[in-house]
Amino acid sequence: MVFTGFRKIQKINSLAERHAPTSRSIERMKIAMICSGLEPGRDGVGDYTRQLAAVLAGWGHEVLLLALNDGRVVDAFATESEAGVVACRWSSRQPWQARADAARARIATFAPDWISLQFVCYGWHPKGLPFGLPGRLKSICGDVPVHLMFHELWVSSVVVEPMRRRLVGWVQQEAVIYRLLRRLRPAKIHCNIYPYTVLLGRRGYAAERLPLFGNIPLAAPSEDFLTSALAPYGGRASCVLLGSFGSIHPGSLPSALLRRMQDYAQARGKQLVVLSAGGIGSGADVWGEAQRTHPDLHFIRLGALSPIEVSLYLSSLDFGLATTPWAVIGKSGSAAAMLEHGLPVIVSRNDAVRRDRRDIDVSQGNDPQLCCFASASFEPWLATASRRAPKATAHAVARQFLDALEHARA
Repeated sequence: MVFTGFRKIQKINSLAERHAPTSRSIERMKIAMICSGLEPGRDGVGDYTRQLAAVLAGWGHEVLLLALNDGRVVDAFATESEAGVVACRWSSRQPWQARADAARARIATFAPDWISLQFVCYGWHPKGLPFGLPGRLKSICGDVPVHLMFHELWVSSVVVEPMRRRLVGWVQQEAVIYRLLRRLRPAKIHCNIYPYTVLLGRRGYAAERLPLFGNIPLAAPSEDFLTSALAPYGGRASCVLLGSFGSIHPGSLPSALLRRMQDYAQARGKQLVVLSAGGIGSGADVWGEAQRTHPDLHFIRLGALSPIEVSLYLSSLDFGLATTPWAVIGKSGSAAAMLEHGLPVIVSRNDAVRRDRRDIDVSQGNDPQLCCFASASFEPWLATASRRAPKATAHAVARQFLDALEHARA
């Protein structure tokens, strides 16, 4: 297996965080980090885990990565080592008992101070229902103190979804999430958005918010990146660029938003260009419908890009377009990447919040550069919206992570 990621992440991030805070005041730790998959660029939680590990290793901590359900590993097992981080990956096609025995042996040899589980249900089962996982993870973790990071809770935990999805969510909640908490008894629990901490708190589990950092390392901007793509529209100076990155969902490109941004561009003597980068998932129909409905607008799909190209793309935009619902926007790595690149970010979806969740402030902790198109504050926000200086946040999040572990261990 060819390993790429850690050294590149450290090199690019150093440009933006040369004077980032270090962890010198914290005793060096040995941390084993468990996730489902680690294929670079193919697993959001895996990319997050790799980047966090790279920062920790750069500060002198020892980090072991364990991917226990990696669908991208062809053989039964693959191991990688670079930039002070060892990564072990087991194929999802290998028998679970063999994976568990091997992982337990690796952890015993490594002797970590902490095990950090980076968790999302769908990483462990295609339908998000890994019923046997809590017991398996307990057998692997043993008596080592556990940190648990929820990148998502159960389906429909905050926003309204169809009944079938709500039923799946209820099963996830009772048979996976809370069983996992009872079995592992984590010494520290983090979630990436505030509503998740409230929901866990209502069941007696104290959780804190640990914000996401961007999943695209910052690269030096280039004014030439979109030159050829924008030439038919008069060049970059003649355009207002509104761009998304990653999956596009139903409701992600509302006509009212596109018309409002067209008016915004025309008021400045420019044309609106709507762009997308990366894979759009099942959103091809949504994108095509937007093009058919708005033949007077300009649409550009850039497709798959390298991490450096994505950074250049984000640095070229005027506005980011986030397609995750407003109530859970904090769990979007794409939105975090846009914010780190200094973009004002428009959240296009405002999915209905469940009636029993409406007492939760879903906006708590959100960056002021974010604004929901459906909100009353959108017009005044748009009137003053502008780019700010790019700033990577992985080091600040890593410091918060280490501080939390140090406090829990004290």
